[in-house]
Amino acid sequence: MKIRVVSSREEIFTLNPNDRIAHLAFRPSTKISLDWLKPAQRLR
Repeated sequence: MKIRVVSSREEIFTLNPNDRIAHLAFRPSTKISLDWLKPAQRLR
């Protein structure tokens, strides 16, 4: 199992659609929390 670590807002848009597990290493706003699910629909 591979965990993708996202350490900045700019990295959210580089998520691969096949990524399944991701960890945000920063405190996101509500808008960012919803935006990061768009690039990779399979995130858990």
